[in-house]
Amino acid sequence: RANAPARMLYHHINQSPANLTLHVLVVNDSDSPAKLVLIPGDGDPDKNPVKAGYDAGDMFVRGWVQNTGEVLNVPPRSAVPVSLRRLRPLETASGLCYLRLLAGGPESLLVRTDARPDFVPDSRLARAMRSATPWREVSARSATEREQSEGVLSEHVYPEPFKEYEQVDFSVTDLFRALAIGEKPIQNGSGAKRLDGNFGVIYTFRLNLFNPTDRAANVEIVFESSAGYTGGLFLINEKYKKTPLLQPRQRFELERVALEPGQSRRVVIRTVPLSGASYPARIFVAQAGYSRSLGSGDAIGGR
Repeated sequence: RANAPARMLYHHINQSPANLTLHVLVVNDSDSPAKLVLIPGDGDPDKNPVKAGYDAGDMFVRGWVQNTGEVLNVPPRSAVPVSLRRLRPLETASGLCYLRLLAGGPESLLVRTDARPDFVPDSRLARAMRSATPWREVSARSATEREQSEGVLSEHVYPEPFKEYEQVDFSVTDLFRALAIGEKPIQNGSGAKRLDGNFGVIYTFRLNLFNPTDRAANVEIVFESSAGYTGGLFLINEKYKKTPLLQPRQRFELERVALEPGQSRRVVIRTVPLSGASYPARIFVAQAGYSRSLGSGDAIGGR
């Protein structure tokens, strides 16, 4: 709706025996022209659904950090593709994007996803189907009557896709703290649906690290793929960090913070669970070297 930004996540696997084309369209079913701000994140189709979600998230987070959105013009009674991908059998298409309808046009736009039988595209459509930004390759076209109809609206609409945590205090005299990602699912507006894994939800952790001793010390911030195969994308004090794809219970050091005697430092961590990956996952805030001493069977906890 106008001036009500939305973050949209899509993750689709082709389980049919034939090629399909995934169409994610923004449809203007009104008689007024619309302007839509879009920050895209669209991954190349892949038989590894974790990689597809990771690549889409990487594109989105980079654009989100830099605030590099595009303005799409959507004429009356027309459709513009947000994603247009050919999926071979068992391939997954994944996306995470930001949408904001500007005021001065229609009150709302319809976003719809369809899987359609494969077809032989012309040269422009072929380029669009290989692109993460298909609207640059093909212009808006007239929307069909079916595309303008609402059909069955998704129940998976979550009004507050954010998890903000109060300050987490950590002293270098502590062993570790464990911060959970994707553990407690948010609910949709009616409360009837839960978003297991909290995919696409933005997490913010605010750390206060302090060293009350008379010796310099280091604190490690480590990501663990606690529930299974996954990867992670992070902003640590607005600096972008990403892990490789990790096997179950594998750990990756994101940041090492040096603290002089008596020094305190604040660290803000933001992250987003990625489609296709396994959650919950955890961030360890630990004494230098301690996270590596935890075996795969050790309990996760903290003070």
